[in-house]
Amino acid sequence: MTQSWSLSTLPNGAATVDLVQLFPAFVTPGTGATTPGTLVRKTTEGVLYRVDVTPSDGSGGYIELWDIGGKPYGATNNINTGSALTGAYLTAQQAKGEAKLLWRSDFKGDSGLTTKTFATRVTFTYGLAARYVNTLDPVGTKNVTLNIVAEGGYIKYESLG
Repeated sequence: MTQSWSLSTLPNGAATVDLVQLFPAFVTPGTGATTPGTLVRKTTEGVLYRVDVTPSDGSGGYIELWDIGGKPYGATNNINTGSALTGAYLTAQQAKGEAKLLWRSDFKGDSGLTTKTFATRVTFTYGLAARYVNTLDPVGTKNVTLNIVAEGGYIKYESLG
């Protein structure tokens, strides 16, 4: 079923080059418990139909959209309870062939009134993650707003313990 993933903001990741694993707002994080019956959030394959990107005023740099999935458990790159994927994890997943750049768009001081759209039917295997790097203000608080239309990309299942 095709769904709109309205996401509020993608923060400036210039300092860390980390990715943010993307989920629809209604796919809430798990608790991290491993007892039987606990719901666990995980990424899956899917189809990306549309991405709208609206930068905040004065944003400049680039945004990347990746086909990559985090781990359902662990202290880092855990997408069950969190959403951050480290740059080192991205590099490791690329080396294993489990991460692929789907789209990159550059911005040059665009205002919040400018929306850039990536619209096509692109399949992904592992999940969707993105990062925004503001090259005009690397330590600033500028961000971009994403709105995604996709099918699949997530699952919640019961832990067996």
